[in-house]
Parts: sequence; structure tokens; C-alpha cells
Amino acid sequence: MDKSKIRNEISVISESHGVYVFDFINLLVKDLFESENKEYSFIKSESWHNLNLEAYDLWAVSDNGDYFWWNGSQTVVMNPRSSKFISLPSTPRSLIKAISKGYDCCMLPEGLGNQNA
Repeated sequence: MDKSKIRNEISVISESHGVYVFDFINLLVKDLFESENKEYSFIKSESWHNLNLEAYDLWAVSDNGDYFWWNGSQTVVMNPRSSKFISLPSTPRSLIKAISKGYDCCMLPEGLGNQNA
């Protein structure tokens, strides 16, 4: 995926919500994007999930250790501790917007988006 596309998504989200979205989701801005993608690349091939994440980039990490991946058309939110993930046909920006409107993706704390809406 074109890195400028995901960097633009991160930039737009950080402009509207800050880099610590809902006081829970840490956007991987600037140098964090490259370093965190390298550090967490091993998750792409772990055996607990059946996803092919090679084309995905990590764009955020939550305080609970949830990982937010995007490949240009599909967003994956995963929680390795509980071996759960959800895959959504959305951009990072659309996901944050949905969370701010009360969307519950089954892993994030209830009422998360309502805190800073």
C-alpha cells in the first residue's frame, strides 16, 4: 500500500481528534509509524489468526494492546490477548467516525466514542 495514503488518514484523524483518540487509541504519527510497524510485524504471521496481513500497515495501538491495521480498503482491529479480531470494509477515518457515533466493534470499551464526542 502507498504509505502516503495511510499517513494522510492518520493526519486527518489527528487533526480532528488529536494523537490520543478518545484517550485510548494512540495514533502512530511521524517516526512512530515506521518504528511500530517494524516492532509489531511479527503479529502478521502469528498462528492464532487466519489473516493474511502482509499488505497491511499498523496505524494505531490502544491502551489495551489492540492493534489497528489497514490495507487501503479494509481495517482490521485485533486483540492478541483474547485472540479476537474484526475486519471491516472501512478506512481508519471511517472507523474513528463510527466509534465516535457509538459503534461497538466488540473489543473496545463500551461507550468509548461517547467520551469525547
